[in-house]
Amino acid sequence: MKKLMMMLVFALVAGMSQAAAISWNTGKIYTPGIGGVFGAAVGTTTGTYLAMVYLYTDAGGVNGITLTGGNTDSSTASAFGSVLNSDTVGYNFLVGSTYYGKVVVTTTDGNWKMTSGLAASTIPGTGNGALNFTTAGAMPSQWTAVPEPTSMALLALGAAALGLRRKLRK
Repeated sequence: MKKLMMMLVFALVAGMSQAAAISWNTGKIYTPGIGGVFGAAVGTTTGTYLAMVYLYTDAGGVNGITLTGGNTDSSTASAFGSVLNSDTVGYNFLVGSTYYGKVVVTTTDGNWKMTSGLAASTIPGTGNGALNFTTAGAMPSQWTAVPEPTSMALLALGAAALGLRRKLRK
């Protein structure tokens, strides 16, 4: 009977305790316009964007935290308004500790991305920490084009390979 009571107490404590997490969101996202300037609010357009959050234990963004999930949001903008968000999963955040994060948002076609600066979140005594990249002033003011290799560079590499092959055959 004593063992059964102890098991019930442990089960009750385990059920009531909750590992701290960080709830994050990007704030309002805008579509990439000409030259990367912000266009219309994403909530008024269709399309899917991928947001991935990287968390660190230091303000320099060097000591990364490995999460097993909850660090990405790949959603259709119209379904979630103009905000990408999630709750972190897979890491035991310590109460009273400060963690730092940055978010990288990419368009599904892979042509545009934006990377925030570092923002801080302190885990409260109860509940989850919150990390709003826009409120923290960490979101950039425009998109950055993702560079692609040029056709001429690939053509030159092919020509060089053919020349080398011909030279080595002689």
